[in-house]
Amino acid sequence: MSCKKNKKPLFDMFEFSFDGYGTSAFSLKFTQSDTIFIKEYFSYYNYDTSKNNKTYFALLSNNQRKTLDSFINKTDFQKFDSSYDEQYTDGIMYRFYFQKDSVQKIINVRSHHVPKELDTLYKWIYFTKGSLPLHQIDSTIIFHHTEGFEPLSIPIELKKFTVPKVVN
Repeated sequence: MSCKKNKKPLFDMFEFSFDGYGTSAFSLKFTQSDTIFIKEYFSYYNYDTSKNNKTYFALLSNNQRKTLDSFINKTDFQKFDSSYDEQYTDGIMYRFYFQKDSVQKIINVRSHHVPKELDTLYKWIYFTKGSLPLHQIDSTIIFHHTEGFEPLSIPIELKKFTVPKVVN
């Protein structure tokens, strides 16, 4: 006879937003499963602007989920300041929102001087999100941390380049 323990969740809510100042802006909501909900505000790298301001979901692989769980398990969000801000007007900014039991923490980052744990977690989230196939959904996802987090920049509209006709 075996007894399975019910695993206590590592978080009640974990969200992340990113603004790359003209390159991309998005928010992520992590769930207790392998599903991530994504609000893609815009992406300079996505030449199809009809995909901007859309909501998606993506699925983490088992290894990606284990890595996320490891980050969450090792990161004591309470010990960090609420803001790391150098007041520059360009560059990236991102925000973590972590909630578990009575602990609720928002951490804003717009600085090159940020604790290594936060920098490593941000980079892992950013590059993992970029590697995931996105599946569009027709739903509104409520993010609890995005009040006051508006992308700093408006993306430059991409124009289709056509090769001029050369006459000899």
